[in-house]
Amino acid sequence: MEQEVICQTNPPAPGPRVTVSIPFHGPPHMLKRAVESILCQTHSHLRVIVLNDGGQPPWRHLADVNDPRLVCFNLPINRGRYFADAVALSATDDPFFLIQDADDWSEPQRIEKLMRQLRAEHSIGAVSAQQHCILNAGSQVCTHKPLGGWRQPLDLSFRHRADHHGLFRTEALRTIGGYYHGFPIGSDTLIVNFLLMIGSLASVEEPLYHRLLRPNSLTKSSATGSRSSFRRQISAKLRQMYAAAFAVYAKYLAGEIEHHALCEHLRSISQWHVTPEESKALNMESQRLREMLTHPMPLPKSALLYQASRTILDDTTIEWPKWAIGRPFAQKLSAYLERQRPRNILETGSGISTILLADYARRHQAAVTSLEHDPQYYDQTKAMLQQKGLQDHVDLRLAPLQPFPCSEGIRFSWYGAAPQGPFDFVFLDGPPERFGRQAAFFAIAPQLAPEWVIWLHDGARTHEQICMKLWSRHFQFVQVFDYTESKGAFYLRSATSISDRLPSQAPPRSTLGIGLLTGDRLPLLRRTIESLLELHDGFVLRSSTVVVLINGDDPETQFYVEQLPFVAACLHHTGSVLPVGTATSVLMDFLEQQQGISHILHLEDDWIPELIAPNWLADAHRILSEHPQVGQVRLRHTREKVLSYHMITRQPIRWQTKEGFLLSPSAHFTFNPSLIRAQDVLDLFPCQTESEAQQLYLASGWASAQLVPGVFVHIGDRHSRRIRLGQRA
Repeated sequence: MEQEVICQTNPPAPGPRVTVSIPFHGPPHMLKRAVESILCQTHSHLRVIVLNDGGQPPWRHLADVNDPRLVCFNLPINRGRYFADAVALSATDDPFFLIQDADDWSEPQRIEKLMRQLRAEHSIGAVSAQQHCILNAGSQVCTHKPLGGWRQPLDLSFRHRADHHGLFRTEALRTIGGYYHGFPIGSDTLIVNFLLMIGSLASVEEPLYHRLLRPNSLTKSSATGSRSSFRRQISAKLRQMYAAAFAVYAKYLAGEIEHHALCEHLRSISQWHVTPEESKALNMESQRLREMLTHPMPLPKSALLYQASRTILDDTTIEWPKWAIGRPFAQKLSAYLERQRPRNILETGSGISTILLADYARRHQAAVTSLEHDPQYYDQTKAMLQQKGLQDHVDLRLAPLQPFPCSEGIRFSWYGAAPQGPFDFVFLDGPPERFGRQAAFFAIAPQLAPEWVIWLHDGARTHEQICMKLWSRHFQFVQVFDYTESKGAFYLRSATSISDRLPSQAPPRSTLGIGLLTGDRLPLLRRTIESLLELHDGFVLRSSTVVVLINGDDPETQFYVEQLPFVAACLHHTGSVLPVGTATSVLMDFLEQQQGISHILHLEDDWIPELIAPNWLADAHRILSEHPQVGQVRLRHTREKVLSYHMITRQPIRWQTKEGFLLSPSAHFTFNPSLIRAQDVLDLFPCQTESEAQQLYLASGWASAQLVPGVFVHIGDRHSRRIRLGQRA
């Protein structure tokens, strides 16, 4: 149940500025409520930082929030909320720091009352009572959570004394070593205990913070919840850290060491489990955010674009010489990189574009190789990279030109280097015209990925047009000429792209949304897509709103999906693979929020259509329309083996024969290919497992239908991720 946020019309005097950290990694539909509850605070002198923790950017959900105090920032890798908070803490110069979760919300006077109490008691922080809202099956039960006996003196027992969702002095948090201890969960208990060792906390007994407790949240899920082995392992390490800190604290109380020595020990202990790589990443991301806070950018209004960071395009200290790419072309290149996310990039001819590519690589963990033949330009580019701190994000090579064998025994000049492919994106801006670029395609063709894109700069020149004619005689590719600036450019891509095989005229848009779950199984995904495209020129895919979720780090699948012209959105979950229930929940949540979608077809990447009736989709729609008691139409082929009993009740499933389908009031819900109503999504999701979804479906009282003879057959038994992850189907 969403809570309405009411803004105060006459905020009081600003007071000291507070940085509010809102890490985000999860369902986005509650984010706007969290942000607006902070922006509407009676204490208005704020800087609100939403940190996207390595997931799909949620910025479209904030597109209509027009407030200069809001800063949106993308972290490239999911390391957990404490890492995100640490980035914000390190980047800010504000004297106060507030913690807010992306699915919680605050009372309008929260900061004002916490600030007043903190100052009255001369404390280093202030916390309040909370309202805990338990969300289950679409309903919400709220309970008052008062402050406990946290004012009792510290002892050897490591226990949760107060919640970290409070207002703190920035310097106090830095004194104890900050927010990140090397763990994605559990650090809040240690943080509060460390703060109590160096000072006192004030309290407000009024519940000023509303905390949402979802079934699949970090504290409730089976993987990271209080009973999980993962949390127990981390808790053991945190207890060791607390024991070491308390021993030092006891010496401080006995007068054996001074306060500054206590603080030094706490900072040292806080870093016990932080790796050098994590420390480097923290410093780098903090510096990037610090630059953004110094030169703020407005939040984009378009849902297709989002603010990733300040890039080279916003850097006023860099000169743009006449021979370099122009700003309009650089903006187009930057937009392409953000949209398509290439993973392995080759550049020929260094300069401004090298800085732009390196900045992209830094933010998205891509690889860039840049070849430069001229020592003077090499040194100049190297100096610019070092000046901007980007030298570690590009492999800049000094590669003198030498003859390269091309067609019919003719040799043309090319770089004397052997870059490591395969490259999915190539930016050709060298060699200079006086040496010629004829050898480019001959040299890089063996190093191209199966699906590649090449941008050839200076396309308006006669020389580049001659190169295009030469290459087209020996290679197959699709080309487009762009005249963004007077120099022009050719865009080349592999001729085997799916878009080249589809009809040029798109069919009318239907009300169907298709959610496709994939990851780490590109061959199976290709078979699924290809088989769907064979059905009436891919009419179902091309007329629907297709959303793909790539579950886990999989750049190859990401590149493939982002080239599919019919995909409306590609969601990426980086890091560890999500359970199938959680991943399906993310897909369903995204589709349910899209306008104009009445029904959702759920697919996984190992199902293909076979021997289907021409009106199968219309028949499935008709069943849901004429039979409101049916919540799901199963679309797997009837020759596929299925369970004869309900997976929850263990009772036999009895099917009634109807016209064109089977009907059962006792069949369970399934993640196999099926059609459901979009309006029913909130009654079934979110869920952690398929079993949990089945329990919600059972509680709803819905019946199930099976289309006859069905549509999809399974092709992925030997490659099941569920089996590999030890999960139930």
